[in-house]
Amino acid sequence: MKREILVILAATALAASACSDSGGCLEGYETCEGVCTDYLTNPFHCGDCETTCGLGETCVDGTCTVVCDSDSTLCGGACVDTDTNLDHCGACDSACPAGEVCVDGTCELVCGGSTDTLCGDACVDLSRNPLHCGACDNACAAGEICSSGSCVLSCGGSTPTRCSDACVDTNTNPLHCGACDNACAAGEVCDTGSCVPYCSTGLTDCSGSCFDLDIDPGHCGDCDTSCATPTNAAPVCVAGTCDFVCTGTFEDCNVDVSDGCELDVGAADLANCGACGAVCETGVFSSPDCTAGVCSIVCDTGYDFCATDLMDGCTDLLTDLLNCGTCGTACTGDELCISGSCIDLGPTLTEITGATATENTWLRTNPYTDKHDGGWVYSSSEDAIYSIYGNDLSARR
Repeated sequence: MKREILVILAATALAASACSDSGGCLEGYETCEGVCTDYLTNPFHCGDCETTCGLGETCVDGTCTVVCDSDSTLCGGACVDTDTNLDHCGACDSACPAGEVCVDGTCELVCGGSTDTLCGDACVDLSRNPLHCGACDNACAAGEICSSGSCVLSCGGSTPTRCSDACVDTNTNPLHCGACDNACAAGEVCDTGSCVPYCSTGLTDCSGSCFDLDIDPGHCGDCDTSCATPTNAAPVCVAGTCDFVCTGTFEDCNVDVSDGCELDVGAADLANCGACGAVCETGVFSSPDCTAGVCSIVCDTGYDFCATDLMDGCTDLLTDLLNCGTCGTACTGDELCISGSCIDLGPTLTEITGATATENTWLRTNPYTDKHDGGWVYSSSEDAIYSIYGNDLSARR
């Protein structure tokens, strides 16, 4: 822009100085719109009054002409850098072929992608090219290939795959099974490129795992037989045949596999208490009970279980001489169990008869103020014992 302003100022100054003192134009100038103009150099009136040069052009010998700077060359009406321009490389109209670039005025081949290195007049991949392996002109020997920029042994035949410094068959090699460095675990072999278990004696390979077909419920008898799981049961395999075992306190009492273990013998079932068909019985003064699979009895009110056999039933603690009031509390001597308490009611029949007592003798200690009251007497004729309350002999033991 500064250059154009300078050109305008210069043209204006020239126009002013081109006028003679008499008002006419000096030699070499022509009048254009009342101004003396040099048609050979004025960019606003180049060649004639109406022609104005464009931006970047100057007027040379009456013709608008592009003027290039010192780093550019005018080629076909445009300023270009012949050091880099593909169409004018080194000189005007010297175009580079396709695939080449202009570097310092010379057309050169450009490499990229996997073939990113220029060796001679060709772009190559140094990681795979056997003639330029790792570097230009580094050719591999016969029988070798270029792998990752290094010349290595070329594999083939039954061991077609190279793994490190060895040719292997990845279909069978346990250290390179299916691919290099894919080693099989201990107890496995490489079969068609896959690591599978090596089954010991008694085990069978089922889809890559070893099973004992005699006892495995998931592969019972053969690889494809899985034992069903009945209700309240767990599947088992016995000698290659499916079966089941009941879980918890359930049992198969009806021997019907369709409903599994249908009965909980641990529940309060009097007819199957703890086992199929185990019936809870009852003794005297009691009713049967089944709790957590164990038979017991429930004594009637006022009774308690003092025996060791459930069939003996319950004991009346109010009258039982051996269990008076509580189990194991026995009355002694001539005591009786009355309302659960041991009470001494006098001599026993053996004591009286042993002393040859009569109706008028063998009075015990008189607990009352009347010395004739409160005693016992034996009547041999009646073989009975009487208590004495005054003259009343009616109370018989």
